[in-house]
Amino acid sequence: MSKARCAALLALVVAATLAGAQKPSVLLSNAENLEFHYAIDPPGLAGLASLTAEALETGTRSMDLYAIADRLEYAGASIRSRATYDGSTLFVSMLKKYLDPVLEVLAELVAAPVFPARELERLKGQRLASLLQQKDRPSSVASRLLTNLLFGNDHPYANEVIGTEGGLHRITRDDAERFHAAFYRPDRSTLIVAGDLTREELERHCSRFLSGWNAGTSGVRPEPPAVRPRPPGFYLVDRPGATQSEIRVGRIALPKNDPTLPAAMVLNRVLGGQFSSRLNQNLRERRGLTYGAWSSFVPLRHPGPLLAGGAFHTEGTGEAAGELLGEIRRMREGGVTEEELAFARESMAGAFALAFETPAQIAETLQNIPLYDLPRDYYETYVERIRSVSPDDCRRIAETWLAVDAMTVVIVGDAATVRPQLEQPGIGPVTLCDAEGGSIRPSSGQ
Repeated sequence: MSKARCAALLALVVAATLAGAQKPSVLLSNAENLEFHYAIDPPGLAGLASLTAEALETGTRSMDLYAIADRLEYAGASIRSRATYDGSTLFVSMLKKYLDPVLEVLAELVAAPVFPARELERLKGQRLASLLQQKDRPSSVASRLLTNLLFGNDHPYANEVIGTEGGLHRITRDDAERFHAAFYRPDRSTLIVAGDLTREELERHCSRFLSGWNAGTSGVRPEPPAVRPRPPGFYLVDRPGATQSEIRVGRIALPKNDPTLPAAMVLNRVLGGQFSSRLNQNLRERRGLTYGAWSSFVPLRHPGPLLAGGAFHTEGTGEAAGELLGEIRRMREGGVTEEELAFARESMAGAFALAFETPAQIAETLQNIPLYDLPRDYYETYVERIRSVSPDDCRRIAETWLAVDAMTVVIVGDAATVRPQLEQPGIGPVTLCDAEGGSIRPSSGQ
C-alpha cells in the first residue's frame, strides 16, 4: 500500500451493536444490545433513516453544501453517506496528508448538520421520482411485492430503503433533526479505518476533531415489528401486452449471524448463485426461456429472504415457474453432488480475496462485524468455514429452507396469457393483485 496515499475510509455505523471493536476511547463506549437501525423509522415515516443519512452532506452550522464540496475537492477527498436496512454509514476517502482537514469536515457533518429545508425537499423529490420510475419496471414491482407479501405491509424490510411515497411526503426537517439527535451518537457508532495509519496516529487525530461529538439524547428503541406474511402461493400482477414475465420466488430464511449461513451460501452457489448453477443451466441453456435465472440468500440483521427468479418469455412463463420450483424441489430431495460442492467451495474461497483489494473495500467489509453482530474473527476464518461445508451440511440447509410449499411466487406479466399457464395442474391456483399487494381477488376457479 502506498504511503503517499492514505486510502483511509471512515465508516460510522449508526445504531449498530459494538462487538468489542478496537476503538479510540474518545469515540466509542460499550453499546451492546442496542436496537438496529431499520426498526427506528417511526411509523408512517418510512425513509427517514436513509433521508437523514443522505442529508448530512447538505449543510452544517458553519458550511453550506457548496462550502463542504469545495473543502473536500481541495483535499482530493470523496464522501458518501447512506443508510441500509440495518444501519447508516458515512464513508470518506482522502490523501493521508489531508486527513486533519477532512476529519474536521467529517466531525461537523456527523455532529452538527442543519438539514437545510430546501435541500431536504430536493432529496425527497429525487426519491419520489425514483419510486415513480420503479412502478414502470416489472423487476422492481416483482421484488417489492414479494418482500411485501413475505414480511407484511408494516414491516420495514418490506419497504424500499429510500422510503415510500406517503412516508416521504410526511417527513419534515424537524423529523430529521429529531432522528439525528436521538440516534447519531458516539455510543452507537463504530469507527473503522483502513490505510497507512497506526492506531496511535488515529487516536491522536480523532481526539483533536471528534472529541466534541456528544452523546445527545437517547431515542426510545421500538420493538422490532412483527412479521405478518401473506399465505404462500402464486400472486399475479397484470401487465397487459408484456413480452416478458418477471418471476420471483421466496421465503424468509436466515439472519447474517446464523452459524449455518456458510453452508447456505455454498448450497445457493450450486442452485442459482453462479453461471453454471442448476437454475441457469436448466432455464437458460437447455430451455431458452431467459437470459439468466438466479437465486440468493439475503441475510440481514434479522432473518432475511431466500430469493430466486429472473425475466422469462411470456409464452413460457408457466413452464419457467414450474422449473424454478422443480429445481428447488430436486435440490431439497437429492442434495448436491461432490463435484458441484467442490466447485462451489473453491470458487467462493478463491473470490474471497477480491473483497479486500482496496482500503475502501476492507473498511466496507469489516463494518459487517459490528453491524450484524458477527464474531471478531469472522473474516479470518471465512475461507476455512466455506471449505469445511459438507454434503450433510447442504442437505440440512436444503431440508430446512427449500420446501416448495412454503414458497411465495410473484409474477408480473400479461395476465391474459400467463394465468392459463399457471392454472395447470401442479402449479396454480393464482391470486390476481395490484403492484402493492392490495385489491387481491381470487381468480375464477378458486
